[in-house]
Amino acid sequence: MNHIYNILENNGIINFLKFIWPNTNITNISNVLSFVNSIFCVIFMYQYKKTKNIKAFTSLAFHIFIPFLVIDLFINIYLIKNNIGKKKCIENAFHHIITLLIITWVYFIGRHRAPDVVYNLILFETSTIFLNLRFWMKDYLKVNDINTLPTFIKICNLTIDALFIITFLYFRCYVFLKEIIFNKDFYTNLLADGLFINKLFIILIFVFLLLNFYWSYILFKTLYKNLHIFFKEKDQEQAQDKDIALIEKLNSDIIKGRNTNN
Repeated sequence: MNHIYNILENNGIINFLKFIWPNTNITNISNVLSFVNSIFCVIFMYQYKKTKNIKAFTSLAFHIFIPFLVIDLFINIYLIKNNIGKKKCIENAFHHIITLLIITWVYFIGRHRAPDVVYNLILFETSTIFLNLRFWMKDYLKVNDINTLPTFIKICNLTIDALFIITFLYFRCYVFLKEIIFNKDFYTNLLADGLFINKLFIILIFVFLLLNFYWSYILFKTLYKNLHIFFKEKDQEQAQDKDIALIEKLNSDIIKGRNTNN
């Protein structure tokens, strides 16, 4: 056990976990709840994929998803009221309200009428796992110089970023469009009985899609900014290297000139 602990400590994992554990501010509590909820969502959907048992949806909704959404909604309202990360919290609150409305539809109609649609919607939470890991990693890097951190932590940072971007774009954009928005059977099944609540659900789905596109825009914008800074720094380093090489050449020429004169 001591050997394993030493390996984890040498790779910076112990320090990272110690950083998360005492950081019990309300924002971090929200992220912990979100992280746990997203893991349960993936586990329950894995069970549904194996068994096709629609009871998985109601178990998830009433034991995990709805309690998390309600608690986190109030946390975000509190943060908005106290002007803490207001913009992000407003987006989260809006997302939670839409999701609660969709969960209501899932309980009364969706789990029977379109279970595979519900399955794909809940799989959105896959990217949330890496979103929360990313949040903790970015906070950790703020109080530590990344250049002094173990290589393993640097690799983890890049890996988490990559996994978040991949899972977000795959589940929240590609799968959403392919399995729901461009799925004709989805509209046929829901509009067949003429229920107004089904039409409302379709509207909510498109609102959700727009929200995912908005977050994708923010994601690409941030990615572009980081890449721009990265390549700008590289260009500056290359320019500095050229300047240093030029200075060294001039110094060398001056020394040669002096030796020749002597």
